[in-house]
Amino acid sequence: PPKLQDKSVNHLSLAVRTRIKVLIRPAALNGQRKQAEDKIEIARTPTGLRFTNPTPYYFAISSIGIGGKEYTKTVLNTFAPVSSSELKISGSSAPDATLSYINDYGAVIKTTIKIK
Repeated sequence: PPKLQDKSVNHLSLAVRTRIKVLIRPAALNGQRKQAEDKIEIARTPTGLRFTNPTPYYFAISSIGIGGKEYTKTVLNTFAPVSSSELKISGSSAPDATLSYINDYGAVIKTTIKIK
């Protein structure tokens, strides 16, 4: 916010930046949504892990836990339907990954998925 010219007045200025994502789900997809995140596939690649979303749903992934490490800033933040993304990590031989995602009601839910 701009600075006040009159310095004799007490003043508090705040600047707020907000990002809101609104996703509209077609009525045809509403009934099949339960545990859709469990269908995410994870496969090893030479440079890390490839995550594949074979479903018609967007997922809001807040963090990924692999081998005791937590990854919060990843390419999967808003995971698009029928797409894949790679998380570049090295030296992980963990058998599974824990995904934390935000469900339709704003709650953070965790699910564990086997790495192929």
